Amino acid sequence: MKKSLLLPLIVLCLAVLSFTPGAFGNPKSDDSGLDSFLSRVNIQAEGNIAGFKTKLSAHFGADQSQVDVVLKVADKPGDAYMIFRIARLANKPVDSVLRTYQGNKHRGWGYIAKTLGIKPGSK
Repeated sequence: MKKSLLLPLIVLCLAVLSFTPGAFGNPKSDDSGLDSFLSRVNIQAEGNIAGFKTKLSAHFGADQSQVDVVLKVADKPGDAYMIFRIARLANKPVDSVLRTYQGNKHRGWGYIAKTLGIKPGSK
């Protein structure tokens, strides 16, 4: 009897966790599309971190040392991407965005973007 109840309980717990924002180390924002994109970035980067560094450097015109600094501070590779992306969108230095991220990462990317002058809902 106990075994027959254990399996459905485990399945139920896993189902609840899979629908919980931030579960299993996934990034959390108010945008499911962004969360999905950042999850894919994290998976790809973890499979080839050297290639990811090269792509970040080339895409954002950052030197390798700046990419290394951002990746050391960022919790995940997707967060490093967002730091560079928001710096470009907000026309702010990467160091400024990095400081804002460090003090506000628990509030999410929407808050960080808004703090740096990116209006909610803007592309």
